[in-house]
Amino acid sequence: GQVDPLDEDLVKKIEGHDFDPVKVLQWRTAHFDFASLDALKRSIETNAPVEGLTRALPAVDAQALEHLSRDEEIRALATDPRRVALLWEACALPDYRKIAPAQHADLIASIYMDLARHGHVDENYMAEQVRRADTTEGDIDTLSHRIAQIRTWTFVSNRPGWLADQAHWQEKTREIEDRLSDALHERLTKRFVDRRTSVLMRRLRENTMPEAEISPTGTVLVEGHHVGELQGFRFTADQSAGGEDAKAVRTAAQKALAAEFEARAERFGACANGDIALGSDGTLRWIGA
Repeated sequence: GQVDPLDEDLVKKIEGHDFDPVKVLQWRTAHFDFASLDALKRSIETNAPVEGLTRALPAVDAQALEHLSRDEEIRALATDPRRVALLWEACALPDYRKIAPAQHADLIASIYMDLARHGHVDENYMAEQVRRADTTEGDIDTLSHRIAQIRTWTFVSNRPGWLADQAHWQEKTREIEDRLSDALHERLTKRFVDRRTSVLMRRLRENTMPEAEISPTGTVLVEGHHVGELQGFRFTADQSAGGEDAKAVRTAAQKALAAEFEARAERFGACANGDIALGSDGTLRWIGA
């Protein structure tokens, strides 16, 4: 895309490695006390040991732990160092879905209770959660949400000892995530094509087609949209275009490149003999294009 150049003062600062000083760095302890649930919370809240460091804001795992520590069922399970450490491990589940902290904590609670009671996440529960994400229907937002869902269970499938049949679920979740990603790519491509067609058709109707932008490598842009490649006097339309989009791309390119073709024809007519080369394959090549 097109962007404005960087401010000259900013360029000088970057070139001279002249940056504003960092006044405070955030810090969180790496030493956790698993003696009890309350001991773990206290260790997380430990103040920074040196001046210039400030305690970091509660991360997703700490927020989840705070919520779960108020749950009597969780407290009844997290009664020894091994189970407290297991709870903290479960709290490391990333919030791919970007949901409310309480909702994310509830998901962690379901996983933790299975791990603490049975040694692994319940297979039926895992299957149901994965099944909900296993469809490629829907719009871009819906597919993005499903990808976030399945990534949660991909993470679970990669935790050592969390599942009875880890290899099966790793393969299953990866396959679903790949299919959802492909479907999302198709929807995004269609949105881009639809937007490009709309912009180009509007310009054609208004008869206000701007001149094309041509990169040094021959890439042709009209209104910021890629329409094809230009090499010499040969224009190749974007191969991804089809139907109405292909027609709009070809027509827009013809109008937008008209001035460029005229300019190239003038330069070609006035060029010196040395600007034209005969290749070993018998092709004449003009180096002024």
